[in-house]
Amino acid sequence: MPILGVIAGAATTIFALHRSGAARDLAWTGLGFIVLAVIASITIAEPINSKFRRLPEGQTPQRAEHYRTLWRRFHALRNLAALAALACLAAAAVV
Repeated sequence: MPILGVIAGAATTIFALHRSGAARDLAWTGLGFIVLAVIASITIAEPINSKFRRLPEGQTPQRAEHYRTLWRRFHALRNLAALAALACLAAAAVV
């Protein structure tokens, strides 16, 4: 959900602006991963979702299996970016 990424990004920015050293660096790195996840969601996930959402109930788009495979791979990579952001931000909070 991009809106949650935007909210988390805003909070991370405020945190980073009020810290120094390793905490600041980790926060900015975490923010980079959040931005990556949000941009990928908007540019990759939303077009895939729209291909399914625009059709009548029960109808699948042409090449549906291709889109499902692409979605699974994308989702796994986006989750890795989100987990990296979590790790950076958790580390920034305790440094």
